[in-house]
Amino acid sequence: MERRKKRKALDKERQHAALDNKEVKTKKMDVDSKDLASVDVSVREGAVERLVTELQEVQKAYEVTENKEVVEGGLKLEAEKDDGLNDCAPSVRYAVRRLVRGASSSRECARQGFALGLTVLVDTIPSIKVGSVLKLIVDLLEVSSSMKGQDIRDCLLGRLFAYGALALSGRLAEDNLFIKEFTDVLISLAAKKRYLQEPAVAIILELVGKLPTEAVLNHILEAPRLREWFEGGIDAGNPDALLLALRIQEKISIDSEIFGNFLPCPFSPSRLFMPGHLSSIINCLKESTFCQPRVHGVWPCSGEYSFT
Repeated sequence: MERRKKRKALDKERQHAALDNKEVKTKKMDVDSKDLASVDVSVREGAVERLVTELQEVQKAYEVTENKEVVEGGLKLEAEKDDGLNDCAPSVRYAVRRLVRGASSSRECARQGFALGLTVLVDTIPSIKVGSVLKLIVDLLEVSSSMKGQDIRDCLLGRLFAYGALALSGRLAEDNLFIKEFTDVLISLAAKKRYLQEPAVAIILELVGKLPTEAVLNHILEAPRLREWFEGGIDAGNPDALLLALRIQEKISIDSEIFGNFLPCPFSPSRLFMPGHLSSIINCLKESTFCQPRVHGVWPCSGEYSFT
């Protein structure tokens, strides 16, 4: 009985120590969050560097700690048991969630700063699993039926920036398991609002640029939603689908039926603007004017082929 009481007292002391540590970490994270949203690029980058350096040290210390249950029990922060980040220190788990949420903030340059933080953190701490981050993005930035107007826009843009952070981190290129899922969620996001289409395609192309040709063929082009997008793209006059088809074709240099009528088959640059094929893509080119006064990315891309 005496021994059990002593053990409980010792456990309480450890938990109090962990909670004290939590207060320090949380406060520091709050200070950094202001800098992460700064309009000054150098301030944002400095905040990211400090945050990631600190969390790397925390993670290293956590990995060599024998009794992780004591740390986890006393320092839960906002980390949930089912977030999939079981190999991460509680402070790291909290930071990942905070950075994902911050990507939805419309305050100053918060989206850019928090997304940059997520990019660097995922890149530098292997214990942060790609699949877990994908799940958190959906869970934390879900659009609910009670949301309206700006709240919906913030969540959708937050998801866009968070997915962009994952693509830029390079981790998807290392783990092919989630490439199809990643492509599908981006196409699904692009279909929600027109203003999301072009940046969503830019993120997919960022990933395409990091992948070998085989991975593009076996994972990107095998994503079910992408196939559906290409199938309906001609009738919808989708300039972003045309841009994606052109850039992927440039990467793989192989004819694929998935592109449908977007590209001539067999493909050759000289056939892209021939009268017989131009009639197929003319609506896509016309619809690209929605982004005026800026020139849509499909024009410089297709222009490269017109002079080939």
